This record gives sequence, C-alpha cells and structure tokens, in this order.
Amino acid sequence: MTRLALLGRDGVILKVQTGGICSLDEMQIIPGSLEAIARLNHAGYRVAVTSNQPALEEGRLDIDTLNAIHARLNELLTRVGGHLDALLVCPHRGTATCGCHKPDSGLFEEIAHRLEIPLKGVPLFGDDTADVEAARRIGAQPFLVATGNGRQTHQIHSDLPLFDDLPHAVSELLDHR
Repeated sequence: MTRLALLGRDGVILKVQTGGICSLDEMQIIPGSLEAIARLNHAGYRVAVTSNQPALEEGRLDIDTLNAIHARLNELLTRVGGHLDALLVCPHRGTATCGCHKPDSGLFEEIAHRLEIPLKGVPLFGDDTADVEAARRIGAQPFLVATGNGRQTHQIHSDLPLFDDLPHAVSELLDHR
C-alpha cells in the first residue's frame, strides 16, 4: 500500500516571512525539515506540499520567482536524499473565489487525483488553523508543529499534540506506526 504525507510549506519547511516569501533571498529552511522529508521518503511515504500563495494574485510575487523558490527547495532536498512527489499552490487571496485556498480541499483533492492515493487518515503536517481545518475536512490526521504559527494555532486547537518541529512530528509518526 502506498502511503502519503501532506505538508504545509511556510512554517513547516520554510521559515514564515511577514507578507510571505516573495524572493529567493527571503527563503530560509527550518533546520531539520529537509531531513525529515527525506526520512518520510525512505520510510515509503510519497510527500506532497501545499501552500497558499496570495502574493501571486496580489502582484507581490511572480510565477518565475515562485518557481525559482521551489526549484531551490527541491535542489536542497535532493542533497539530503529526499524529494517531493507534488507541490501545489493556491494563488488566490481567499476561499471566496476558489476551492483551493486552504482550508478548502481543492489542493488536496488534486493531490489525491494525481497520485491516486486516498486522503482519509493520511498525516498532514501543518502550523496554522487552515492546515488543521483542512486536515479535518479531508479526513486526514493533523500533526501540529510549533514552528511558524504553531504555538498560536495550538491555543485554538489545544486538543492536538504540539510538536517542536517537523523532525519531531515525523519521528512520532514513524516510531509509532
């Protein structure tokens, strides 16, 4: 059986920047996150990343820059022995105009379709309320990480365990399944 892990991008893999990551220079990897993804890969998980990127619609980020950020992310991930099976973004400001802006399920449904893997029960690693609500909407298991907005999110979703970062959350998943 093929396994799938879903991850948010900003606050889980990349450090959150006020206003979003709108240039390659603003991209900062959260320590240990790439190795955690590689660990998922080596444990047989396909890994898909989703990200709301309203800066695209707002004109603060262009598609070439976004592609450069993702190319750099993939390059760095390859160096530690990992890879992404999918990386999808919502370019919209909010859910009123689309069905893909998290917490809506559009990005996740597209991943399930492309990878031909059902979403029910899959781990979803995130740091904000949109990730938690999306996980619950699609029947995934939310893993809340303290990096990014995780500590604030935990105040709202105190029913969830809070992990220090992606490596700790991945260890919990892999060591207890």
